[in-house]
Order: sequence, then C-alpha cells, then structure tokens
Amino acid sequence: MSLFEQILRSAQLPSARALLNALPPIDPVLQKHGLRYNIYRKLLYDPFVFGCVETRRCALESFITQLDRNAPSRSIKVAEAVLNHINLTHFASQCFDAVLFGFSVLEITWQQQSSLILPVKVEAKPQEFFSFSNSGDFQIILDNQPISAEQFPYKFILVQHRPSFLNPYGDALLSRTFWPVTLKRAAQRFWALFIEKYGIPFLLIHHPPNLQDQEVEEIVQKAASTVQDAIVAVPEGSRIEIIESQKTSSSQIFADFKQECDAEIAITILGHTGAARSTPGRLGSEHAALEVKQDRTYADARIVQNALNTLLRFTAELNNTQPVRASLVPPKEIDTIALSERDARLSQMIQFTASYFQKTYKLDPEDFTIAGEPQQFAAEPPDILHTEAETITINGEFLARDLAAKLESAYWDAYNSDPAQ
Repeated sequence: MSLFEQILRSAQLPSARALLNALPPIDPVLQKHGLRYNIYRKLLYDPFVFGCVETRRCALESFITQLDRNAPSRSIKVAEAVLNHINLTHFASQCFDAVLFGFSVLEITWQQQSSLILPVKVEAKPQEFFSFSNSGDFQIILDNQPISAEQFPYKFILVQHRPSFLNPYGDALLSRTFWPVTLKRAAQRFWALFIEKYGIPFLLIHHPPNLQDQEVEEIVQKAASTVQDAIVAVPEGSRIEIIESQKTSSSQIFADFKQECDAEIAITILGHTGAARSTPGRLGSEHAALEVKQDRTYADARIVQNALNTLLRFTAELNNTQPVRASLVPPKEIDTIALSERDARLSQMIQFTASYFQKTYKLDPEDFTIAGEPQQFAAEPPDILHTEAETITINGEFLARDLAAKLESAYWDAYNSDPAQ
C-alpha cells in the first residue's frame, strides 16, 4: 500500500465477525456492546458532558507548539514544514479523543512536495476499524480481516490513554460517565411526565346533579378547548374552577437527582464538582479546582506532544533528516492583581521606572505619571500686553518684581522713542 494513498476510506464499520479473534476489552460497557464505540459518542450529546469535555479541549488547544532549535537547520526546516501543513488545533483535538475513548488512531496521507515528503492530511478514524490481538499487537481491520499495523509503516499513529497489559484499549473517560448520563436521562423522562401530569393547573368542573352524561361530556370538551381559546360557555348552574399544582417538593427530588448525576460527571471529567455545585457568584474551592484543571490540561498536552513527535519522527525518517523534538507549552498568562500587589510592596523599597510599567502592564506613556516626579508643562511666552501688572505669570510661576520692572521700563522707552508720538 502506497504512502500517498488513503487506506481507510469506507464509512461502513467492520462486522462483529471481524472482532471474534480480537482481545476482548475489560470495559464492561464495551463488552456488552461488542466494541461499538458509538455508545460513547452518544454520551457527548448530553449538554453537561459536552460542556465539561469542551472545557478541557479548549484549554488544551490554547497551548503553543515550540521546536527544539538546537537541531540542524535542515531538520528544523523540515519540522517547520510539517507544522505549516497540518492544522495543529485539529490535530490536538483528535489526539484528545484518546482520553475520551481510551485510544485514537490517526491515518497519515503523505505527499511529495519538491524534494520533501510531507503529511498533507492527518485524520482520526473510528475506533471500530482497529483492535488488538490476544498478544497485544495493534491491528487494522480491512475487509473484515485484522491485519497487523506493522505492514503499514508511517501510515498510522496510535494515541493511547493509560494503556496496560490487560487493557491495551486504554482507559476511556466516557466509560465512567455512562451510568450517570443514562440514569439522568431516565429521570428526565419521568420528570417530563410528572410535569405534564402534575405541573399544569387542574380544571375542576362543578355542574348541577340532574345533568345527563352527554351534557357533562359537552362541558368537559368545552373546558378542554380553553387551552387554545381561553373562552368557554357553560350551562347555567355550572362553573369551572382552576386549581394550581402545589407539588414543588416532589419536583425538587428530580432536580436534586439530576444535580447529583451532573456532579459525578464533573468529577470524572474535570476533577471537581464546581461546575455542578456552586454558590451564586462564587465557585467552590476555586484554587483546588484551578490546580486540578491545570494538572489535567498538562497531562492532555503530553499525550498530544508524544503524538506530534511521532509525526515529526516519521517525517524525518522519510526525508533522511534528524528528528526534531516539539514541546507544547501553556500560553503565558499574567496575574495582574497579584503582580500589582507585589509591585506595591516593592515600591516601598525601590522605585520603578516608567518603561517597567509600560512593558509589564501594557500601558501607553500618556496614560500615567509616576507619583513624586515633577510634571513638565510646555513653556508659554509672556503676555507683554499686561505689563502694568506688578508681576507676569508664566506656567503658573511668578517672575521677580525687578524683572517685571525692567520689562515695563523697556516697553515705555520704546514707546517714547517712536517718531510718530
């Protein structure tokens, strides 16, 4: 099979017979559904699961890719060409699927460009196209036949999340959210029926005891029509009473159960329950939640970093160059509040320059002045038309009386010497 062709093209998943000789997973959910990962994909339709997953995915996609600049220049150029040919954000998102499903497999499509062989497409394929043999070897299922991945060098990147000898399929995070989501959906169905039955007001019809059954039925039909028309005419002696539902305590049971399910999902994906249990205007255990989020984001970044370095190694071997290592680093964030508090304490011992505030806090020179420094104003010429005053004001400061007198004397001398006078 050529490097420049796509191997897995068909969207039709392999049959269950192709998985008969595969190593069975230890995941009880996958055991019941026969290695069909669509059961996990459906969990992502839950709004709360999707929101938690997107929180980790977006944090991962914000990382910056850096190359080791100590490698030879030609190797660095090849590595830079790889980074320019693939969408790094999409690449990281596809690698993150390994955290959700246990493993992810990326198929590489290569292309000859000038003197280089570069990846032009790196695409994740469904987990159902892959399996592991009883000896733990990675296999690709083609035409319902498992084939060792070693027969396709430089074509696939296997990304695994915490694999083990007993479970090479990896640890699927969504497996632990299966029952909370399933129970929450079941409770929501009963909740909807409960609201439909007891949440809307009841119409109590009072009618004379001598009415026939047909006449009573007509009144009931007219009362039912008030849902759309809000107008009804009933016989004399009959009336319709609206009774509001008071079953708020029963509905709270469903709300509490849903919150407990969401809390378990949040613990599984985010590592804390702040997204499910929080007080207005305040996230419980903020510092602990941020530390957990940071630790999990760094772990996700290491998975993507290993996959990216595998891609760079494949490219280097195909082009006979030295592999260049890539690192994923978090974006530089400045805690302005903590920094300003630190600078306030240091300002009691040292004096900062204006350039420091411009670089650190991204301020323009005209936006601030440093306390204690004299302010400079533009010089203004004296107003010689008001020389009769005892003093002359320039920039808010007064000249000495003798200087004013000299200016006044010079003015009258020039005036008296004018031939026109």
